[in-house]
Amino acid sequence: MWKFAFSTVPASHALSVGHHCVVRALSPTIRTHRFDRCPPTVLAMFLRVAASNTDDTLDVTFSVPPPGDDTSGADAVMLHVIRRTYGDFVPNNRLYYLLQRCKIPATAFTDDMGDTAAVSMCAGRDSPESKATETNLQLVVSSVKGERLFVFWPHKCDATSVVFRSTHFAVLVNLKPVAQHHLLVVPLRIVPTIHYLNHDEIEDWGVVVARCFQMLHRAVPSAAARGFAVAIQQGKLAGQTVPHLHTHIIPSDPALTMEPDPDEDTNPNLRKPRTGDEMFAEVLVLRHVLSTLPSEP
Repeated sequence: MWKFAFSTVPASHALSVGHHCVVRALSPTIRTHRFDRCPPTVLAMFLRVAASNTDDTLDVTFSVPPPGDDTSGADAVMLHVIRRTYGDFVPNNRLYYLLQRCKIPATAFTDDMGDTAAVSMCAGRDSPESKATETNLQLVVSSVKGERLFVFWPHKCDATSVVFRSTHFAVLVNLKPVAQHHLLVVPLRIVPTIHYLNHDEIEDWGVVVARCFQMLHRAVPSAAARGFAVAIQQGKLAGQTVPHLHTHIIPSDPALTMEPDPDEDTNPNLRKPRTGDEMFAEVLVLRHVLSTLPSEP
């Protein structure tokens, strides 16, 4: 039985004093500090605990930095939950640079970890854009350009940018990736935050994210060794520019330092968008890798 806790990070280790929390998960039998090594049900619980301890009115960054090679002091898997305030991290991408270097020892926390059964479920609110949701629910993964659409609200994306879909989510390649095989996990329902997801959607999120990890372990050898950066940006202050909930999964690249770029906030064209053909070429590579995997993550 995994134990979970939603804990405030002590000031001596916090990146934002009073606004930096973590969801911690610990198993008495599975010793790991890596998010990408957790089973799907545990990944889903991370999201459920985070949603139960925040609300959709806050600007929040939910993030798991890549673990790298330093595992000293790691006794649990951690999802960072940082409430954002105006001007707290300038440029905004500086936060990810700091998280990558943030080491919080187990001794920093004094609160007890609780059973998963004690965590409340999300209510699953109605989607604000039902017509676009209907389009997404009928999504068929396509290899023919212009044949099908996926609505990444408010944008209409060609379905050739979709690697795969599940009952509740689609996995897309990124228009302007930070690293090779930077993926987006997007709910078919048009919802703005994790607080709108229902029980089945959160469980499916865990399965889909685990599947992405499994696929990228094969596609990106450095990620198999070094892990991933995972992030959900909620609100303008957190850097959310598309009002449709999405999870970034970025394979760890030894050459990618997450060094903050002061121009990124003011120059949205710093990373040039790719062409549809470039994105589809990446999709075909990942679909092939996916086809070689066992049926379950």
